[in-house]
Amino acid sequence: MYPATFINLIDIFSSLEPPFDILWMYISVFLVSSVKFAVAVLVALGNPKFNWVEIVLTAGGGAIFGSYIFLYFGERISKWVRENFKRSKPMSFANRRRILKIWKRYGLAGVAFLAPVLSPMISVGIAVSFQEKPRKILFAMIISILAWTMFAATFREVLLSFMK
Repeated sequence: MYPATFINLIDIFSSLEPPFDILWMYISVFLVSSVKFAVAVLVALGNPKFNWVEIVLTAGGGAIFGSYIFLYFGERISKWVRENFKRSKPMSFANRRRILKIWKRYGLAGVAFLAPVLSPMISVGIAVSFQEKPRKILFAMIISILAWTMFAATFREVLLSFMK
């Protein structure tokens, strides 16, 4: 059901002694979610020790935290990345056109809705590049992240209830 890497992560955390096993799982899902939301949600959903509230708080909270960090420190992070990691070639015109097309068609709500697929930092970066207000970006990201997290956690609970 899940790729081998997610199962390996769960095995590593389950070998830790209590209470550190649960604490490290919470921290790792929270931090991974701040960078790549979908991966953290899959890890949290695949872990039998997480309940609905814990999934929403760790995965959703981490993605919201990541959105906040990238929104308010994004320019500094972007400048540091540009200085330290030079691209071999600039972004292609087709990719720029694709991003512009998505923005024109769906706006901030569409970009926030795609946050789990893209990642919180890329979604925030796209919204910032189109000069959207930070409060609007953060509000849209919070609503989208909470909706996706609650949907995934509820889906897991329903699926587990059918399996019993």
